[in-house]
Amino acid sequence: MTLNLETALWGLVLLDSIVYNGFAWTNGGNWYARTFPRMARQFPVARGFGMFYLVLVGWLGCVLYRLPTE
Repeated sequence: MTLNLETALWGLVLLDSIVYNGFAWTNGGNWYARTFPRMARQFPVARGFGMFYLVLVGWLGCVLYRLPTE
């Protein structure tokens, strides 16, 4: 996989999904709810969504890897 704009953006999204899962599976959700209470009510941290997000980003990485490049 060559480094281009799509790969760099995918790397940022992968980092975001890893951080989200870190919050969801540890006590980071409590910190999030205390620090951003208004946002936490609208966008709660959920483990199921975190796993779905991580699998979706992994699938997208596989698709980008198989994408033919010139």
